[in-house]
Amino acid sequence: RDAEIVLDELYRRLKLIDTLEELVDQDVDELHIIHPLIEQGLWIFGPEYESINYTSNKSLSTVIRKLFRKSLGNDSIKEDRRRPDLVVLPDRWIRVFSQDSFDENAEVDGIDKVLIIELKRGGSVLGKREMRQVEDYAEVVANSVSNAKIMCFVLGSKCGNDAQKRKLGEDDRIIIEPRTYQIVIRQAKARTFHLKQKIEESRASNR
Repeated sequence: RDAEIVLDELYRRLKLIDTLEELVDQDVDELHIIHPLIEQGLWIFGPEYESINYTSNKSLSTVIRKLFRKSLGNDSIKEDRRRPDLVVLPDRWIRVFSQDSFDENAEVDGIDKVLIIELKRGGSVLGKREMRQVEDYAEVVANSVSNAKIMCFVLGSKCGNDAQKRKLGEDDRIIIEPRTYQIVIRQAKARTFHLKQKIEESRASNR
């Protein structure tokens, strides 16, 4: 039974990698397909995001949505009544997750860390402009949650020379990190011990 649980989880993760590989290099609007995959695959971004304590934060998504309404107007934002925790724009979507903080009595007393993931449309190139956009709404979120650390991942097809990791605020409270979809997929493969490749090599040698 233990082996079955482990193999089921590995299968889900390898299937997620397969699906991402099929989609991310396409110059098409597949964000509605990619975003639930990323939601299931927060583990790709690091061991700490395996925690079930990271949950979608609808109120902080609303804060970002209001920022875009103010700067871009209502017509630029697509409402998805099924997913009010999504900020959907023509060329990207944004999702906010958070982890609670606890006091000495183990009671929830606020937010410890915020995880913001922005997915750009396939074929997109991340540059200074895109990094600046993320900085704007990361700061808006920072003003809404005192003391919380804020980690932002911006995913696109390519990174330009001026798309660099940035640390902002007191004690580097905000970190913004650009990544290509291919790097994310390579990280996912590494975190599944490159099993997909090993399985394919084993099948080839047994033919």
